[in-house]
Amino acid sequence: MKSRLAASFLAAAFSIALPLFNLPQEKALSPQGSLWYEPSEPEIRSDSELYITLLDGDRALTLSMEEYLYGAVAAEMPASFHIEALKAQAVALRTYALYKIEVSPSENHGEDLCSSSSCCAAWKPDEYLREKWGADYALYSRIIHSAVSSTDGEYLVYGGEPALAVFHASSDGKTESSAAVWGKSLPYLVSVDTPESVETVRGFEEEVFFSRDELLSLLSGANAKKPLISDEERTESGRLASVTLFGVSLSGRQLRSLLGLGSTAVELTEEDGGLKITARGRGHGVGMSQFGADLMAKEGADYREILSTYYPGTELTK
Repeated sequence: MKSRLAASFLAAAFSIALPLFNLPQEKALSPQGSLWYEPSEPEIRSDSELYITLLDGDRALTLSMEEYLYGAVAAEMPASFHIEALKAQAVALRTYALYKIEVSPSENHGEDLCSSSSCCAAWKPDEYLREKWGADYALYSRIIHSAVSSTDGEYLVYGGEPALAVFHASSDGKTESSAAVWGKSLPYLVSVDTPESVETVRGFEEEVFFSRDELLSLLSGANAKKPLISDEERTESGRLASVTLFGVSLSGRQLRSLLGLGSTAVELTEEDGGLKITARGRGHGVGMSQFGADLMAKEGADYREILSTYYPGTELTK
């Protein structure tokens, strides 16, 4: 598959834009025309001409890139988000898919990608979306198709290769760098400002409390005679890098996983003999913030501005 995709993708620089994605007749989008160049100019290949294989549960599917992106955008971002945010999501997912296939292939039982967000990106079939959206299916289907087709073939590159265009739900004022989360520094995955807040994102903040006994039972090797909280360190973005609880040293990611927190953007406070945690945002914090993208779009930013904000230094190409 990799060789087929590489050849197919390389040809993208030498073709003309074909008609955009065609919906079923009863939901057809209004004609948008075709983009024509002088006869001597190269053509640009569309998503409909690029095929991938997807592992979805125990079945292997062969899909065009546009079919894949329709199910992936719908699975990863609410269809009610601003169209420019959805376009940015489509480009990020197209870029991420190409990165996973061409730059850093994963083991997916011989397939290019899978439908799990813990490995690749979430993806849902049309029958699932029909049930999920119900009466709004026709509207949301048109919106997602439009986001994919209007960015047909566009992806982000850095150093001549598809970028690692990761994304997350929301961040508390700043995104996180890839170096702080995965120990791998990438110049386009750095901490940048993002507009989310408690006032603008529902469920942005959560507060949880753990008693001393609960923590002692959860922490392997904990010593009740040691301080509850010590050696707290922060990353550049303000997230928890590491902390010691009852003598047990934990990274911010380990604490998040152990206690089921939405993110590592947390405040830790000793209260009533236990630990009060206030967490803001959701996800690892690296790359594009989905709620941040929606807020930027509502303030007038287009998808290109959104992408350049969250992936600084990358180039949008097709």
